[in-house]
Amino acid sequence: MTFLQLVQQLYRELKFSGTVPSSVSGQTGQKNEVCFWIAEADKQIQTLWSDWNFLWRQWEHSTVVGTANYSNTNTVGMWDNDSFVLDYNTDTYYTLKYMDYRNWRDTLRNGSKTNTVPRYVTVLPDKSITIDPPPDDVYTITADYWIAPEKMENDSDTSVIPVKFERIIIARAKMMYAEAYEDNSLAQAAGAEYSLLLSKLQGEEHPGNEPDTLGRVNLVVR
Repeated sequence: MTFLQLVQQLYRELKFSGTVPSSVSGQTGQKNEVCFWIAEADKQIQTLWSDWNFLWRQWEHSTVVGTANYSNTNTVGMWDNDSFVLDYNTDTYYTLKYMDYRNWRDTLRNGSKTNTVPRYVTVLPDKSITIDPPPDDVYTITADYWIAPEKMENDSDTSVIPVKFERIIIARAKMMYAEAYEDNSLAQAAGAEYSLLLSKLQGEEHPGNEPDTLGRVNLVVR
């Protein structure tokens, strides 16, 4: 569903009076609150883990001779520091060794440089990357990264959370409404739905979590 459709669905389920919002822009009162809760709920869920599978992307860039620093034009939330490779699709591919920025700054940054095959990579505080030494030729750098969470703003915006789990956004938004209006009954119901959906979302979309989609039988050994 789009941002607007999620807002409309929440508005209906909360049984607010009047017509559902026709846009997320220019709203006031309860309609504005519903827009805020949906957008905020979506972003809160995205920020629970920096390495959600649905935030994962791949980056590729050609080097320039003598140029060591490169930035991703997309919004990088976090790099996979162990994924930087030169010319990965050739027999001469080379995995760049990651070096912490402060370690690189104190040991390799200073002094004159001779262009050659890069061996190290560091991520600067602004999320750009620097390879060291500067390249002596045109190479292709590839790496994995996770995008930074973004808040929905326009009617047609959609969440990066997989469609099959987008119901979790409404459940989280209901929890916000329940807290704001001290509705304990709704808080309990929405909280239970949110917990169940979060368990399923993490099972499929976060590394290290077990899938929560199969029935389980508890065996008792006597």
